[in-house]
Amino acid sequence: MESRSLRLSVILLASLLVAGMLLLAACGGASKKTAAPATTQATGSTATSAALTPKYGGTLRIAALSIGANIGWPATLQGGGDLVQSYYETLLRSDAKGNLYPWLASSYKVAADKKSISFTIRKGVKFTDGSDLTAAVVKWNLEQFVNQEPSWTSIQVVDPNTVQVNFKSWDNSLPASFGDSEPSLYMVSQAAYEKHGQAWITTHPVGTGAFKVASFAMDASMKLLKNPNYWATDATGSKLPYLDEIDYTFTADPATKLMMAKSGEVDMVAAIFPGEELLDYKNLGWRANSRYDANEVWVPDSAHANSPWSKLEVREAAECAIDRATIAKEFGYGYLEAPNQIPPRDTTAYQANYDLGRTYDPAKAKQLLAQAGYPKGFKTSIIVWPEGNKDIAVAEQQYLAAVGIKADVEFADAGKWNSYTGPQGHYQNALLEAPDSAQGPTGLGCVTFAMFLFGNNWQKPPELMQALGAATSAPAPDVSLIRATTDVMTKNALMIPLYEIGGARAEEPYVIADYGTRGLAAYSSLETAWLNK
Repeated sequence: MESRSLRLSVILLASLLVAGMLLLAACGGASKKTAAPATTQATGSTATSAALTPKYGGTLRIAALSIGANIGWPATLQGGGDLVQSYYETLLRSDAKGNLYPWLASSYKVAADKKSISFTIRKGVKFTDGSDLTAAVVKWNLEQFVNQEPSWTSIQVVDPNTVQVNFKSWDNSLPASFGDSEPSLYMVSQAAYEKHGQAWITTHPVGTGAFKVASFAMDASMKLLKNPNYWATDATGSKLPYLDEIDYTFTADPATKLMMAKSGEVDMVAAIFPGEELLDYKNLGWRANSRYDANEVWVPDSAHANSPWSKLEVREAAECAIDRATIAKEFGYGYLEAPNQIPPRDTTAYQANYDLGRTYDPAKAKQLLAQAGYPKGFKTSIIVWPEGNKDIAVAEQQYLAAVGIKADVEFADAGKWNSYTGPQGHYQNALLEAPDSAQGPTGLGCVTFAMFLFGNNWQKPPELMQALGAATSAPAPDVSLIRATTDVMTKNALMIPLYEIGGARAEEPYVIADYGTRGLAAYSSLETAWLNK
C-alpha cells in the first residue's frame, strides 16, 4: 500500500500544480465582482437530457489545459481527464459516490480471500485500428503497469474472456484503481504498439473510446473524430457518441479562455477555478459547474519534540487564529465555503453538520498559546507549495501575527519543495502548506495522500494508524471508518484545513454534457454529450 500511495501522491501533486496555477490566476486580481448567489452553485451538477431527445452531429469546441507531449502511452500518462477518456477507456468506471460499475469489463469479481480480482472482458469491443480487445490484450496492457503497482503479484489469462489480477495483500482501493482513478489503467491497442512502437503510440493513441485522434499539436490543439464502430449505446439502445467531432484548444491563460468564450470560438471551457473566474462565465449566461475534491491544508511539524508544533494547544491555536470564512468570502466570490474538516465537500465522508472543527477565535488562540508555554508567541515559518496562492498566504501570516505567532513565509520552488516532502522530506518548526486531495469520492485519499507526501514530520499516533488500517482493510470503503480516521486527525489538529480547492467547467446552455457524475471531478462522459441547437 505504501508504494502505491506514494506513487499516487507524486502524480496527484503534479496534477494539483495545475489547480494552483488556476487559483493564482483566479485570485490574483484586485477587482471585485458581484458574488454568485448560493442557488447558482452547481456542485456535482449535470446538464441533464432526461426530458430531451439527443441530437446527432456537430462539433464541440473546448478550451482546456495541455497535457503535454504524451497523449498516448498510458503507463506514463498524467492527467488528461475527459480528453483522454474520449479515446482511451478502463475496465471499470465509478459514479460520484464511488460505486463501481463495469465498462470494458462486462463484470468483475473479488475473490473470497481478497487475493485477486477477475474481470470478464466485454465481447465485441474493438480498438480504432480494428484489432480486438481480448483477455490476452488486457493482460498485456496491465503488465505495462505492474512495476508501478506493488500490490500486484501476477496477472493471468483464465480463459479467452477472463483476466485475473493477483495481490500480495488487500487494500479496498484496489478495485477502484481499475476505474476512475489517477493514474488510470487505460487500454491501448497491442497490435498498434507491436506495429509502430511505443514512441509512435505516445502521440498516436489507439484506443477503444468513442472518439479517435485526428490531429494533435502539442500545447496548441487536438481534433477528435467520432469512432463509427464504438461499442457502447445509450439507455435506449441508440449508438454513441452523438457528436461528430471534438476540437480542443490548449491554453492555461484565464483571459484567453474568457476572450474565446465571449467571441464564440468555444462552447465549453474546462479547468476553471471556482471563484472569480467561474463567475465571469456565469455572468456571460453560461452554465457554471463546480466540484470540490481537495482542501488547502497546513501540516504542522508535530513530530519533532523541540518544535512548538509538537504541542496540541499550539496546533489548536493556529486553527483558531485563521478566519477561514473571510478567506472563502474574499477569494471565492460565492463559490467557496470555509472548510472545517479534512474530507472535502464533495466526498462521501464529508459531514454537513460537523462539530469537531475549530472556529475562528483569536482570544482562544492566545489562551491556548499561554497554556502551551508561549504567552508571548513564538517564531515559525509557513512553507507554501510552488503554486500556492501568495495573497492568501500573506493573509494567513497576518492572522497568525495577530495572536503572537510570527511566521516567515517561504514560497518554495519545485526543487526546494521536494526536499520537504515525500517519505524522506524534512522541515523544522514550520507549517507545510499544500493541497490535500481526496483522490476519489470517498475522502480516504486525503489520509493516504498526506501519509506519504508529508514524510515523517507530523505525528502518526497509534490511534491514527489503527483507524487507517481498519479503513483500508475493510472489504469495501466504509464511510464510518473513513470518518473515524479523519476525526483522529482533526481532534489532534494534525492537519489544519484552510480553504477549498475545486475544479469547475463552464459551457454554453445548448451544450448537454454530464458533470460531477463520475468518480473524479475531471472525468466526464463526453460520449453522451450533444448540442441542443
